[in-house]
Amino acid sequence: MKRIAALLLVAAWVLEFALGIRAMEDRLSLSGLGFLLLLSLPYLLGLGLLRLTRSPRAATPVTGLMIFLALAGSAVLLDAFYIHPDPQSGLALITVAVYGMPIVALAGAIGYWLRERN
Repeated sequence: MKRIAALLLVAAWVLEFALGIRAMEDRLSLSGLGFLLLLSLPYLLGLGLLRLTRSPRAATPVTGLMIFLALAGSAVLLDAFYIHPDPQSGLALITVAVYGMPIVALAGAIGYWLRERN
């Protein structure tokens, strides 16, 4: 199950990175690249957290939260750029990153709390 969550996180990260580059069109700059790297941060931390989770008891909620992170982030960006596009759609890049960090922090706290103690 952890492998599926990791693959889903990587797929969501690639999709959202591609959506961000496509949304910037010909205006890609260093500041735009900074926003794309900010967008990548929750996914990279989530992948690291999945890698560090060894206990099967802790892996289940961490995996569930990482799947939620991937699906919710992709849904927000698809909605902002394709379903309801407007001039402020670029702010979704920041929103996904900012709202993704507490999800990763919650998954880390749950994983730490449920870890197997020696």
